[in-house]
Amino acid sequence: PIFNNLTYMRSFMFLLGLTLFTPIFFSGLYNILVFAFFVVAFYIILALKEFVLVKRIWWHYSLVISLLYLATFIASLKVNPDNFFSITALLAVSAFVVMSEFTKVSLEIDTPKSLLISAVFSFLIFEGFWVASILPLGVIGSANLVALGIFMCMDLATNFYTNKLDWRLIWRRIILFSVLAAILFSGVKWRL
Repeated sequence: PIFNNLTYMRSFMFLLGLTLFTPIFFSGLYNILVFAFFVVAFYIILALKEFVLVKRIWWHYSLVISLLYLATFIASLKVNPDNFFSITALLAVSAFVVMSEFTKVSLEIDTPKSLLISAVFSFLIFEGFWVASILPLGVIGSANLVALGIFMCMDLATNFYTNKLDWRLIWRRIILFSVLAAILFSGVKWRL
């Protein structure tokens, strides 16, 4: 653990950045709940760094998904036509940073391939956020749709690099994505 100091620095810096900007977006009880999430995320990073947790890949996976979910929620909350591209680009860059750490540390992929996977993943998040912002889903619905896409992409990539990916798993994930997206879309008032 002494030589493991900078391994999870990207997640920590991402968490620190979210912590600094969160009081601008939330107030009251929501602020307390978000900061409680930040405390839990900080201790997960600390436990990952110190090799305390068993099944570290699952904990790191959960940490990355929850950090990106909160980032997409904040981006969905503050996006408007004037700042759409800048917020979406910031979300894609932050996803690139966090995913490059995840692929390098947890999946143990060498750096060039890790950067390529992270770039493709951040592009998919950029496109998913763009599609979710066009649909009339609202703030929570668009954040949930993007988070669902993040979960599916990360799950397929993790299973691919741990040699657990087969056709049955792919079909199960497609069905799960379709059912959860249908549930999200069922709560939307579609009108022109």
